[in-house]
Amino acid sequence: MQDTSDRENHPTDPQDNPRINQGMVSLNTTRETRFIEGTKTIEFVDWRNWCDCSDWPKITFFEWKGIEDPNIYYRCEFNLAFNYAIHNYTREAIAQGITVNEFSLIAVTVAHFIGRAARNYPSNYERKSQAEQGEPTSFRPVPFGEVFAVLGTNVHEQAYTTLLTSIETGTNNRARVAGQTQCLPESDFKAKSSFLILALAFLIEIGILHVEVKSYPEDTESVYLDSITPYDRRVYWFQELVQRYDVLLCDTHYTFTPQVGHSNFAYYTLVQHFRFATDHSGFLRRDSRIFNCQEFEELIESGSDLNTLPYWCPAVYRSAGLL
Repeated sequence: MQDTSDRENHPTDPQDNPRINQGMVSLNTTRETRFIEGTKTIEFVDWRNWCDCSDWPKITFFEWKGIEDPNIYYRCEFNLAFNYAIHNYTREAIAQGITVNEFSLIAVTVAHFIGRAARNYPSNYERKSQAEQGEPTSFRPVPFGEVFAVLGTNVHEQAYTTLLTSIETGTNNRARVAGQTQCLPESDFKAKSSFLILALAFLIEIGILHVEVKSYPEDTESVYLDSITPYDRRVYWFQELVQRYDVLLCDTHYTFTPQVGHSNFAYYTLVQHFRFATDHSGFLRRDSRIFNCQEFEELIESGSDLNTLPYWCPAVYRSAGLL
């Protein structure tokens, strides 16, 4: 005969307990209230950040992210930002039809090219002189059209002419920035416009490049309004171009510069992280070695002159026969 005494004394099935079925059990719980205020006091006027006055400061990546010391960011905190962003952007790169390694090459090349262009394509002698003077205090803004004109594979397709804003063709059929006499260099490394946009979106999100918005037609009011556009809007507006090409038909365009005061450190930090990421991406060593070592990169950089040679990022791997 089955013993049911334990079951009667300690019912485990709610249906076996008539008190539960009748809703007669009262739960002995205590209500707990919790408030999380953080360690900083944030006033509403600081949070909304709407103030529009004549002395409104120019917003930067570091102000947007609350970074007090950019050197500490690139030295210690950049790893977190890079690892967080790289997963999203490499997933999008794969969806667009390129590999993780190819996206890495494009991103590093775009960052290096804008560094050269923002310094007005210095010769070897000028680069050495600039290195002796230290970090520049300002850069020439590089419009996206300039990046596209030099590095774009589809630059001659009619559908993409809106990307070439601020670029004109000189008498020698060479592209140049409107209002300048210097022709843009040729490049042996090119990528589709959508890949360039993806790389730029990644670089401005992690703080390697600084982005500005520029409205056309330009007047005194638009220049002022563009200068006080919150930095998060600049980043997110540009990121829309990754998926929303209809935005290119509007009158808002973008220019880029390296981070003033931190350009070299930011660039080499980027290359270092990409070297590590690609060398440990699960591919064979011969497939993942897509960047030169730093010593070889510096050697190539010292002998690279855009006055006589086509552009090629010195960090990007090339076979010995092409150097």
